[in-house]
Amino acid sequence: AANDKTDYSSMTSIIISGPIIGNSKIEVQDAAGKMLCDGNEILPGFGSTYCSSAKIDYDGQGELVDAAMSFLPHKVVHMTLPDGVTIQVNRWPNFMNALIKMHPQEGGQDGVCGNLNGNAADDTGIE
Repeated sequence: AANDKTDYSSMTSIIISGPIIGNSKIEVQDAAGKMLCDGNEILPGFGSTYCSSAKIDYDGQGELVDAAMSFLPHKVVHMTLPDGVTIQVNRWPNFMNALIKMHPQEGGQDGVCGNLNGNAADDTGIE
């Protein structure tokens, strides 16, 4: 069947965890939800904090991952993790967008965003 363009999915939270941040867990939910560090609420309003080795800034500045939402007030989470990993999350009323930037990891990597080996044909992804 042809794609009728109505099968969009929405992200309502993103979780970051693992050795890169000392096995802590950061959860960022859409603007109707919360931000958590190891299960504890952080940054109910704009400001800055740390969750383990991750620096988290929450403000109204940053590039929009989806410009279609530019008419709404911007609620942007900037996470700076070790090893040059940055994550920007645009929080909207009932969904969110995320932009992840990182260098290829020694020993390789894989995931929905690809494995960064320059060959898109062998990337894991959602069809």
